Amino acid sequence: MLWWLACSTPDPDLRTKHDAVEAFEQAKALLNAGDAARARSAFAEIPGVHPIIGAWEARAAAESGDLDAALTLLEAVVKDAPDMGIVRYNRAAYLARAGQPEAAGRELEVAIELGATTVREALSDADFAPHLDHEAFGFLAANALIVAVEPPPVSTFLGSEVRLTLRVSGMGKEEPVTVSSAAATGPVVLVSHTESLDTKVADGRRTLTWTWRVEGPGTIVLDPITVTSGRWSSEVTGGRVEASAPPDRGDPTSRPIAFPVSSQVARGLEVGDARWVEGRLQVRAQGDERLVREPPGPPPQRFSFRQDGALWWVIEAHADTPPIASVNRTKGPKTSVPVDLPQRPKAAPQEN
Repeated sequence: MLWWLACSTPDPDLRTKHDAVEAFEQAKALLNAGDAARARSAFAEIPGVHPIIGAWEARAAAESGDLDAALTLLEAVVKDAPDMGIVRYNRAAYLARAGQPEAAGRELEVAIELGATTVREALSDADFAPHLDHEAFGFLAANALIVAVEPPPVSTFLGSEVRLTLRVSGMGKEEPVTVSSAAATGPVVLVSHTESLDTKVADGRRTLTWTWRVEGPGTIVLDPITVTSGRWSSEVTGGRVEASAPPDRGDPTSRPIAFPVSSQVARGLEVGDARWVEGRLQVRAQGDERLVREPPGPPPQRFSFRQDGALWWVIEAHADTPPIASVNRTKGPKTSVPVDLPQRPKAAPQEN
């Protein structure tokens, strides 16, 4: 509805506005019915009581195939109402269709600043798709995936935990994210990873937290780290941590550091299922369940997934030491469901 319809103050031009509203709704009905030519004529006959009417006439012109007229109309609207974000967005789209990527990119950037759309929505718009590699659209790629880093402290000790958090935004809610590094190393072992998804925002915001345990003295290198989602990626640094230990204590062996993401670890593994991966038994449970293995063993690696603050599911990766005989999913002392354990993979034959 047009903004001036909500005004209750008596106005000498009220009749003119009332007639314009009726004509506006009729013209919109023609456009929604696919009759762009008649809609364009109908919009052109409405008194210019508000710039939005010119924007609708431009849309009708564009849908009838007259991009030049649509752009001319929107140029006039922009002069009268430069802060109407949706008008700037439509003008960017029409410029892109008309093969003018430089002007389209400038106009789209203004539309995003005015809040008419988001970077992710613009990236998925078919009008802009042919021009995404043009330098005028470079600002989209630069802002498509935004990663904020919460690095660990610069020093730590043997047996303590090192935690790294990445806050990733700009992806869709269903868009998977992967994290990797070819250079990250350190005397640490992975303890857990937590992935938290916030569905209340349009950009699919995720918080990713890894926790490692320090096994010995040395430098923990968390740099560089590459975060990827769809066709976009971002490179960040998690910093460096100097780990100390008493003389002759701890294992100083520096190992490659991986950055598994819970939703990627869970692929192909349903709640209640188990599988062997690299010598560990992975078991997936619901967020309100607890996994009990027999006989007890060392603490498992834990991968968890939260959505809007609630724990949805957990995967535990148990070392087969001592050999695992059984695993049960429990919700209380009287509720226990055994997990069907898969056969252990055969050991690779030894070379003579």
